[in-house]
Amino acid sequence: MRAATERFCDEVLRARAPALAVLWLSEPDYTGHHTPLGSPAHRRAIASADANVRRVAETVAALDPSGERILFVVGSDHGMETVDETIDLDGLLLEAGLKRAPASSDVVVAPNGTAALLYFAEPAGALVGQVARFLETQDWIGRTFVGDALAEVGLPTRSPAQIALTLRPDERANPHGVSGYSHIVRDLARTERLHRLRPAWRARQQRAAPVPVRLRRRLRPRGAARAVPRSSTSRRRCCGISVLPPPDGRPPLPR
Repeated sequence: MRAATERFCDEVLRARAPALAVLWLSEPDYTGHHTPLGSPAHRRAIASADANVRRVAETVAALDPSGERILFVVGSDHGMETVDETIDLDGLLLEAGLKRAPASSDVVVAPNGTAALLYFAEPAGALVGQVARFLETQDWIGRTFVGDALAEVGLPTRSPAQIALTLRPDERANPHGVSGYSHIVRDLARTERLHRLRPAWRARQQRAAPVPVRLRRRLRPRGAARAVPRSSTSRRRCCGISVLPPPDGRPPLPR
């Protein structure tokens, strides 16, 4: 991230001076999703992000000493809590007889981490109230917003989305002293996508020529497809990949 920030400051802010410039940093988001909050790795990622923001702020101050010409905005898309338990809401609705089948559209769960929206094929039907009453019995629920109450959180009240819910948090501290635990809703669609994509990616990797990724990046024409999957893990590791010989003697593939 430091190299990207330095190029942003030198080549974009100083050299090009555009009307709008955006620098997106993948940290501490990536590390926060893959290591415990407050762990040494997580704190290093936060410190690195702070240092990079400081570099941009110093560059902006040098370019606009009066602070009248450049509006400098720093933002984040979300905070983080330690995941306590993953709730299979689809499974619970099936067990309670409130959803016909895993892929049925009578009620559809749209997870969003520590919250979810529930869509109904019949927004004015009795199933909405039945599901709402069932949710009230669950100890992992924080709050539910049903029907007209959706307006309290800025959601439309006359759409197929008839229930919004949050999951109950608590203020326990994790092993690294960071407070905040919460349940999350299981994302079945994301899990199924990963299961479908993983075999196809492996097949592509097996068909690929055994060229080290570092060299392959140099040979790849502009605009050509990447040889590694476009995931946060692959993006973070693509510049530090080693080539290891497989145990069966076949040509090595990038790891």
